[in-house]
Amino acid sequence: INAEYMGPSQPQTPIVERERAAPEAARPRTEPRPPRASQVQQWLEANNLSEYVQIMRDHGFDDMRELQELVQETPSLFEQVVQKVGHRRKIQRLLASQSR
Repeated sequence: INAEYMGPSQPQTPIVERERAAPEAARPRTEPRPPRASQVQQWLEANNLSEYVQIMRDHGFDDMRELQELVQETPSLFEQVVQKVGHRRKIQRLLASQSR
C-alpha cells in the first residue's frame, strides 16, 4: 500500500519516482566554485604579468617559494616557461627585491 495517494482520477505515484521524473530545471543547481587564486597568480596579476598565470598553473607553480626556486635553480626551464626576455628580467628583479 502506498502511503501517499494522489486522488481517485490520478494513479498512485511514490514520491521517489516523482522526484526522479522532475525536470532538470526544477532542481536547484549549485555552480562550481572557481579555484582559489594561488600566491603566484596573485603576485603575477599584481605585477601586470597575468599572461603567465595559466602556464605557471599548468607547470604546478602555485607558491612563491616554488617560483623563486624555478628562477634561481633551473634557469633553462624558467626560459622555456617565460620566453620574453624583458618579462624574465622583470620577474627576476621583482623576486630579488622581495627577498631583501
